[in-house]
This record gives sequence, structure tokens and C-alpha cells, in this order.
Amino acid sequence: DNEMGKLWLDTDFEMRLTDTAGEDWFVTKSTSTSGPGDTTNRVQARNDADISITDATWTILTFNQEAFDGNAFHDTAANTDRITIPAGAAGLYSILAGAAFAANATGVRGISFQRNSTTILFDTNTLNQLLFPTAPVTNNPIFQASAISEFSSGDFYTVWVYQNSGAPLNCAAAGDYSPGTIAARIQP
Repeated sequence: DNEMGKLWLDTDFEMRLTDTAGEDWFVTKSTSTSGPGDTTNRVQARNDADISITDATWTILTFNQEAFDGNAFHDTAANTDRITIPAGAAGLYSILAGAAFAANATGVRGISFQRNSTTILFDTNTLNQLLFPTAPVTNNPIFQASAISEFSSGDFYTVWVYQNSGAPLNCAAAGDYSPGTIAARIQP
């Protein structure tokens, strides 16, 4: 059976994986090694500024801050759009991304991961034949994507978003989760 369980964000915007036995595995900001999970091979990166998303164009997100980075996955000065798997840290990773778009009732929104600038890991446009429907006008709707994927040392992933409101639209800065991404090794 290849079922992995459910990947989700809790109310504190921390990534959790509930396995098929009902056990929760999670990434926390703690450096304790007493709980489940790998506290070294994990990262949470975010941007504290809005990012303008061009109309009808997939746009890569950048991250200028880190909530935690246990093994130099991310660099806030160079290649700020990448989460790179460090040497010796290959394995199965759970990844999550969040994007809050400015309120606008026109068009659709999308979010995607790409590995090594070529392989699409999750794409709301082509793999699932789905873009999120028109967003509400009165708030900043938050969109999330998650994937579980094997990564080799040196592999990297990027997060892409899409909108077609008819004009540029901001991906709004909203705390740890937008624009933001989390990666955690769940199996070596």
C-alpha cells in the first residue's frame, strides 16, 4: 500500500503529516530531538514583502527570511527562490507552500512546485487540470500545495504561482505562510 496519509497545516501554520495509523508527524521551531521527525533536515522560508504576480504568467516566488533552516537548505542572499537539498541529506521529503493573493474576484489562481527547473512536482494547471476558482473580493485568499517526493543531494525545488485577473496582482506577505514554503525529510 502506497498511501502516506494526510499532509496539512495546523492552526499555528506548522506542517503536519498524519500517517495511515493516525500518528502525527510535524515540523516545529524547536531544536529538540526528543519528538518524532528529523529536526536537522527541515527548513521554513518566507518573504516579508508582497510579490507582484504578472497577469496570466506563472511566476517564481522568492524568500528573503527563514523561520528555521536546520541544514543550509536556503540562502537569503543568492538563489532566494530555491530550497536545495544539502550533501548527505537525500531522501523522501514532504514539502508545502502557501500563497495569499490580494483580494480580486476576477480569474483563477494556481500554485506549483518545480524540481531542478524542469520537473513539475505538483501543478494545479496541467497535472490536476485544475486552477483554483475565482477568489473572493473581500479578503486575501490563501492557497496551498503539498507534495511528497524523493530528492537527491543537490536537487532543489522552487514554488510558482499563477493568476489571471487581467492585471498584476500581489502575492501578499502574511506571516510565516505567505509567500512561504516548508520542507522536511520524512525518510532518509
